[in-house]
This record gives sequence, structure tokens and C-alpha cells, in this order.
Amino acid sequence: MAVMQPGSGSVVWLCDRWQAEMEHEVLTIVAEHVVLRALCDRLEQIADGLPGLPPAEERRAVCRQLATLVPQHHAREGALLETLLSRSDALPVASVLLTRIHGQHALDATHAEDLGAALEAAGGAWPAGHAPADDPADGGPTDDREAGWAGGPAERAVRWATAWAENRAGAGHAEALGYMLRCFFDGCRRALAFEELTLLVLARRHLSAATEALLMACLDAESRPAIPAD
Repeated sequence: MAVMQPGSGSVVWLCDRWQAEMEHEVLTIVAEHVVLRALCDRLEQIADGLPGLPPAEERRAVCRQLATLVPQHHAREGALLETLLSRSDALPVASVLLTRIHGQHALDATHAEDLGAALEAAGGAWPAGHAPADDPADGGPTDDREAGWAGGPAERAVRWATAWAENRAGAGHAEALGYMLRCFFDGCRRALAFEELTLLVLARRHLSAATEALLMACLDAESRPAIPAD
């Protein structure tokens, strides 16, 4: 479809422009899926290595990804799916798919928040206001009230730190942390595959052959069983 732009003689090809912008957004989301799958792989390695833990700086890097990448990705993907749903040619099933994805995003966000608090605390106990996430070098809060120690993830981090410090063998707490890790990376992997399938269903007719092939390759790789190392 083409329309005349008011005040000029140039023709704006709205459909082509919309398709190019959507293609860019889909490719950005696929790139984020690659990073999220790599994060899931790292979390699985941490779970397999329990009750041992990676160095504090590595744990902090993982926690930063959980706190930033997950919500940013959810916002970007939600906006794209809402755009696809608002189109007049959207499939009737689109609203059902979108509702399911929003629900999975909410669940993953909660798991990421709780897992980040547990990972921060697992290495030992820190005094209030000095947990890794609250280090001024990371741009975090330094005041106890600002840090939210009265409740929420910060309070859970204190409880985890105390429990881990009191039981360094960590058998029970390592088991609980392993469960949290697996809940997140198993759920996240399933969600990513479902999101890619949804994009293929809702946007396939608007995608280039290369982008469609990329989404198919992501789904194919995710569906293959892992081959155990020798």
C-alpha cells in the first residue's frame, strides 16, 4: 500500500516500511533469545556444580543479566506481539497465544528475581546494605531503606545468606538453590521455543525467507536432545 505524504510529493510505502521495522524487531528478539539460552546454559552449569559455587564476580554478572536482560526482553517481545495482534489480518488464535506468553513472562520474571537474590546470597552472609547487588560500583542503592531490606528480594537475600553461612556444607540449601536454578532455565527454554513458534504463526507471512529460516533453525536446535559428553 502506498500513500501520499501530506505537504510533499513523495510516496511513502507504509507496508514495506512496517515490514522492515517488524523484521528488525524479530531479528533483535532472536538475538536476545541466543543470549538468554546462553544464560540458561550457564545456570545449568552452576546447578550441576552444586554445592560448589562459581566466583563471586561471575555470580554477580549472572545476577545482573537476570535483573536486566529478562525484563527488557519481556518488554520488547510483548510490544511486538501486541503490534501483531492489533493488525486487522491477525489470526483469531493470536490473543490466546499472547495471553499465554504474558503469563509465562510474569512467571519467569518472578523466578529471575528470586533466583538473583538466592545467587547473591549463596556465597556467604553480608551485612545489610552491602550485598553485591547494592554495591555503589554497580549503581545500586547503599541506604538500607532504599535497598528495600524491609521486604522483597533483598530480604530474601539476607535469609539465604544467613542460612548458607550457618550450613556451609550446604546440602539442604544447595538442593533448594538447584531446584530454583532448574525451575528458571527449564521454564525459560520452553518459553523461548513457544515464543519462536508464536512468531512463526503470527508473522510468517510478513517475514523474509532468511528470517523465517532462522526462527525454524532455533526451534529445530531447541527440539534436539542434548548429547551427553563422553
